[in-house]
Amino acid sequence: MTVSLIQHRNRLTTITKTGDDNLVMRLIFVVFCAVAILLTGNISSAKELYIDMPDSCYRIQGVEKNKVYLVGTNDKCVGMAMKTPVVMDDSFADISVYVDGKYWKTQRHEAFNTDFMSKAMENATAYSKKYSVPDNYNQQEANKVAVKLDEFYRSPEFQNKIATETKRIKESVLTSIYGKDMNSDNSVKGYYHDKPQNAKGDKLPMNERIYIFVSSSMPDTTLRNYIASLAKLDDPNVTAIMRGFIGGAKRAAPTMKFIKNLLVKSPGCEPFKEQCDMYRANISVDPLLFARYSITEVPAVVYVPNTKVADQLMSEGDPNNAKHGEYHVVYGDAALDYLIEVIYEHTRQKSLESVLATLRKGYY
Repeated sequence: MTVSLIQHRNRLTTITKTGDDNLVMRLIFVVFCAVAILLTGNISSAKELYIDMPDSCYRIQGVEKNKVYLVGTNDKCVGMAMKTPVVMDDSFADISVYVDGKYWKTQRHEAFNTDFMSKAMENATAYSKKYSVPDNYNQQEANKVAVKLDEFYRSPEFQNKIATETKRIKESVLTSIYGKDMNSDNSVKGYYHDKPQNAKGDKLPMNERIYIFVSSSMPDTTLRNYIASLAKLDDPNVTAIMRGFIGGAKRAAPTMKFIKNLLVKSPGCEPFKEQCDMYRANISVDPLLFARYSITEVPAVVYVPNTKVADQLMSEGDPNNAKHGEYHVVYGDAALDYLIEVIYEHTRQKSLESVLATLRKGYY
């Protein structure tokens, strides 16, 4: 006999069950468990599995037991097998894949988990050791052609053709747009002149550079004196360099206004509203040049006696674009001719004699 206590309305009531009653309850429990097990075994467990697909241009059309049907789409094929998810019963050990109604392959189903990823990485590593990109047997010939093209592009004949075509475009296109607002040299009145490309007479050779590193924090008088000196030289290989835009790269207007105030000979003149006398000087914003020559204070003058520039439109502060050997740096808030003379005393470079002569022309 089994006795149990049940709490009911704060009272303890004694319930007595006979041995036969207890046996019946046990039988019912066993039958219930058996039915539950049978039902569990018959209910399929649907999970998201991953199967192989011959290319990205297929999609799942349908699933029937352990068969998956793929059908082609209008998407562009990439020519590489890949994985795709499919929801199906995971009780099947093997999955048969059909492509456009035809049997393709049978595979084991795989769950997308850390083990699957580790296995994929191991397979990728193994494949990478087996395969390598073959050498380009046309590389030497391609290099020869590239050198010839580079020589042709830099040749005087081709550069003259570019200059002639540029002049023709300015005359035919810009004149039709701006008409009488064009200057005699085909530049637009009130706008900055293009940087000249050809060196003449007393100018630096094309493989030499003088950079004057400046900042908007410098005294206005010093800056304007440097700009006047640059205008006097009128040399495309002598340039004033700023580290960056005033107020950050997102705000170009303050920098443009700053440069405009330096180039205008008469402070206060507005070149976009009236005819203004402008200094012909080269000013660039190039943080790469500051970094390349380790410029930490301004003003500073850098002289590069020999440089080879691949692309004139790219930064000469990029070592991949401009190659050079030695260079000379001098710091100090002094006249440009004095700073260049200090460099000349150390280098005795003939080209600097011409620069000094031009800067001092009319002084004595």
